[in-house]
Amino acid sequence: MFDKKIYILKNRLHIRGPYTLEMLKNKTLTQSDLVWYDGLPDWTKAHLLDPLKDFVKLDKMPERSSFWKRNKLL
Repeated sequence: MFDKKIYILKNRLHIRGPYTLEMLKNKTLTQSDLVWYDGLPDWTKAHLLDPLKDFVKLDKMPERSSFWKRNKLL
């Protein structure tokens, strides 16, 4: 099925677009990126949208133990 939606991408303070689905697949999307298209009630995290979820780079959490050690909290 061909996706004819036009997507708008919002990350932090920048709003960019319009993009097609194919164009978004070639971008580096993160879990904090928001997406909107006509018919979507509000900005939605890219990883929650079925057409995009496989193309979102997962944010890596810093290793907790090194954080605590580095800040002398351990």
